[in-house]
Amino acid sequence: MSDFNFREQSYWCRKGKYENAVEKLDLIIDDQLIYDGPWKAKMRKASGKNYHLERLRKAKYAYYRFHNDGDQSSILTKGAKKLGFYCAHNESVEAVLNDKIEAAWKEQTGHDLKRDIVEPQKLDMERMLSEIFDKVFFKESEV
Repeated sequence: MSDFNFREQSYWCRKGKYENAVEKLDLIIDDQLIYDGPWKAKMRKASGKNYHLERLRKAKYAYYRFHNDGDQSSILTKGAKKLGFYCAHNESVEAVLNDKIEAAWKEQTGHDLKRDIVEPQKLDMERMLSEIFDKVFFKESEV
C-alpha cells in the first residue's frame, strides 16, 4: 500500500509537489496561447521551443478530465506505465503531472526543477556550516 494522501499531496487540492512552479508555468502558457475560435486554444508554433510546455498544458487538461469526468486519457495511462505504474490512478496521475512539470520547467528556465527547490536549502545549510566552522576554528587559532 502506498503512503499517498490525495487530500494532502494532489494538484486537485492545490497541494501538489510543484504547486509554485505550476503557477509560474501557467502564466507562460497563458501568454503563449492563441485561440482558434472561442473554445479551441493551442500553443504557437515555435519549432519545438515550447514542446514540453504544450505537453504540460495537454496533461493538465487530461488531469482535469480524469478527476472531474473520470476519463482515462492516453496521456495519463501511457505516462503512468512509463513511470512504472500498472494503470492510471490518483498516485500515478500525480506522478505523471510531476514529470510533465519538471520537463516544462527545464525547457523554459534551463534549470532542473528538483535542483531549484532543493539546492537553495542545501546552499543555506552549507553556508551556515561554513560560518560555524570559521568561527570555531579561526577564533581559536587567533587566540
